[in-house]
Amino acid sequence: MRGHHLGQPDTEKAALRFEWNLFHTEESKVSNSVFDHGNGRGLYVDNSQGITLNNNLWYEFVGVGAQFVNVFNIEVTGNTIAGISARSWNNAETLDTQGAWILGDGSSNDPVDLKLSNNHAIGANYAGFVAPGSQCGTNAALDVVMVGGNTASSIQGDGWIGYRNFNHNEQRDCTQLSGFSAWKVSGAAVTSVANTQHIVINNSVALDTGKGLVANIFGQKGASLISEISNSFVYGESAVVRDCQTQNFCSSASASLQAKVCHAKFGTILPVHVEGVKSPLVSLTIDMPIESQRANSAFAGSTLYRNVHFEGFRGETYCGNDAHIALTLNPTASDITPMVKFDEVSFTDIDDKGLVYLNDPNPAWTSIRECGSFPCSGPNNVVLDFFRIDFNGERGTANEKTF
Repeated sequence: MRGHHLGQPDTEKAALRFEWNLFHTEESKVSNSVFDHGNGRGLYVDNSQGITLNNNLWYEFVGVGAQFVNVFNIEVTGNTIAGISARSWNNAETLDTQGAWILGDGSSNDPVDLKLSNNHAIGANYAGFVAPGSQCGTNAALDVVMVGGNTASSIQGDGWIGYRNFNHNEQRDCTQLSGFSAWKVSGAAVTSVANTQHIVINNSVALDTGKGLVANIFGQKGASLISEISNSFVYGESAVVRDCQTQNFCSSASASLQAKVCHAKFGTILPVHVEGVKSPLVSLTIDMPIESQRANSAFAGSTLYRNVHFEGFRGETYCGNDAHIALTLNPTASDITPMVKFDEVSFTDIDDKGLVYLNDPNPAWTSIRECGSFPCSGPNNVVLDFFRIDFNGERGTANEKTF
């Protein structure tokens, strides 16, 4: 089946829509279909159950590709959403709701029983997926939404913004984001705003992304908080598919092109633990980027990188002089960065100036709201503990000033 030019702009009336299908006993199934060039959203599922979506394609829609609100017993496998453009938006202080796949928002609207596997987001704004995590360890199968094999690419934003599922209380102790891959996204491949005691990102791949893997915790206090990234691969810029045709392109490119391709690229931003909560669907411009911290830090806590492979960070990007570095601080972390331990982590083809960058305190932090008459000194008090580390391949030249 093909659905062409369907849906209404600026409403929830999508090209394909299921609403209040809670008491229907027969299963609904849509497969091997194409929906294209719509006027608004591609798919909207609200208060519904018993739906299977297999091997469908939605492309060229506006604002949101697919959104699920309060759903049960739904299976989504092998679908692709591509080419989701932004709506016209004139309010500089607020953000429009955007994304390829939106599967909840950290409230009672979160899915109770929704399974996504082998789905793809290609070309969208804000995020490829806004989706909850699961319980950790062997209990993940009980409430997992992002089952595995889901990918994002060419996203002006983050690949997967993960959070704690409101409808599963077990995730308060530990929330896991697992089995995801992203490449060519301007933000992180996977980033967390989870309100949990322990956040885990594992079995994931970041290739040529702006911020790699970022395991933040929001809305919690206490010394027991743990951020963990494990069993994952983080690669720097691709030498095969570059953002520009010529080296140092950014020195002469137009402002519009610079905004698209001229930006720093990091393997990971060291996590922060923040007392204030953050919604996965940020509504205020001041709260962006998604990993930014605007509330007090939760002091103490820790971070663990275990069995993570970093490869191909050369210090500077190919297109210009932007940073191309494996490890860096959250530039908004004025108070504290939790102590970080690296265990069984490998670094391959990392230039000495591409290993780690620790920024100086921001002079703008000299304010009553922050630290009074002097800048907060959080970036000057960072502890990185390396244990059982492998360095392989080419190192490049040393740059003591930034290490």
